[in-house]
Amino acid sequence: MYKLYFSDRVVILDNDASKYNPEEVIFTVPGDRSIEKTNLLQKVHNTKRLVLIGPDVEALYRAVTDPFPSIQAGGGLVTNPKGEILMIFRHRRWDLPKGKLENGECIEECSVREVEEETGIAPVQRGPRLLLTSHFYQLNGEWVMKKTSWYAMAYTGNLAPVPQVEEDIMAIEWVNPGQLDRYLKNTYPTIIDVFEAAGYRVR
Repeated sequence: MYKLYFSDRVVILDNDASKYNPEEVIFTVPGDRSIEKTNLLQKVHNTKRLVLIGPDVEALYRAVTDPFPSIQAGGGLVTNPKGEILMIFRHRRWDLPKGKLENGECIEECSVREVEEETGIAPVQRGPRLLLTSHFYQLNGEWVMKKTSWYAMAYTGNLAPVPQVEEDIMAIEWVNPGQLDRYLKNTYPTIIDVFEAAGYRVR
C-alpha cells in the first residue's frame, strides 16, 4: 500500500478494495493500464481522499508516478538519550529536517548531511530507514513529485540546535514524546506517517 499526498489530499494505492469504506471514491485500475496525468489531477481536485485499486501495487505506483518529474530527498527523525525528538518549525508548521539529494551523493549521505546542516548538530548517527514518502507540489507551474527517504537517527552530543535560517527554519525544539500531540496538530500528513513508522502513537 502506498500513500501519495497532494497538499492536504491523499491518494491511496492498494490491491484490496474491501479494506475501504464503500462510500469512498474507488477507481479500479487494470494492471496493464497507465494513469493519465491530467485525469488523475482532476480526480484529486474533486476529493480529499482517492483510493486506486489495482492487482499489482508496485505497477500501480509506477503507473501513477512515472508521468511526474521526480526529486529525491532524505531526512531523519532524530532522538537524544532522553528520548526526545528533534523538530523544526518552517513555513508555519512543525516539521522534521530533510533536504534534496545532491550530485554524487547516496541517499543515506544526503539524509545525514541535511539533518546536520538544518539543525546545527553533529555528528548524527543514522539508523534504519523508516519509510519512503511521496508528495506532489507545483514547481514553476508544473506538478512534481518529491520522494523522501526517512531514517531513524540519534544524537548523543551536547551541542544546542541552531536553525538554518537560510532554509526558512525559524525554530528548533527537542520534543518530549508525551507532548507530541500539540506539535503534530500543526504538521504535514507525511510527518505523521514518519512518526507512525517509527512506532509512535499519534492518532
